Amino acid sequence: MSTALAVFHGAFGRVCLYLMDRGMVPHGHREGHLIFHLQGPPAEMIVNDRAFPMAPGQAVAVSPWQGHYFRPLQDDTPTLGLVLYIRPAWFLEASRRATASLSFGRVGIEVTDQMARLVLGTTQSMMDVDKEDPLLEDRICSLTQLAFDQSWQWTHRGESFTGPMFVKRDYRIRNALRVLQKRVGEALALDAVAREVGLSRPHFYKLFREQIGLTPNPSSMH
Repeated sequence: MSTALAVFHGAFGRVCLYLMDRGMVPHGHREGHLIFHLQGPPAEMIVNDRAFPMAPGQAVAVSPWQGHYFRPLQDDTPTLGLVLYIRPAWFLEASRRATASLSFGRVGIEVTDQMARLVLGTTQSMMDVDKEDPLLEDRICSLTQLAFDQSWQWTHRGESFTGPMFVKRDYRIRNALRVLQKRVGEALALDAVAREVGLSRPHFYKLFREQIGLTPNPSSMH
């Protein structure tokens, strides 16, 4: 279970302070994730069936539509995390190469000193509900950009922070994701999405499941 202690909305998306003490079911959504450990015992994020530490010094980057879930390593003490939900459009604006569009380059992110300062400043600002921080959104955007840029580069600590590159997808599934991302909030018939990208409903479901790891059911994409 996750309890939101504070939430902030901005142009990039939203950011939450979460107290997490129970595992989640695998899920995916249109937004990208950045997940930073703040306090409490280390835990794990399972991304595409592979475990990545949610621990001091390492963040976890989850691209839009990547299947993932939280898994605690201790049952008696919750883990406090800073969780960013990043709009798909932000990826397009931030990407500096076409192959980076709509995804992080890898899952594991090394938390540099600069990132750590931004995480601390963001957390302190969100916890102080009586004080308005005009730099909060700029701080969050800087943190996101640093993580995004690093995800397409090597890190000082090497392969333990690398993670798999985002899988190459069938062009019809890429088109379907663009349709879904453009129409966030709309009531969409998945049959219509399948037709729009040139697939039958059964083939669309099968291909989506194979390449995304989830069924294209809107109720599972939150």
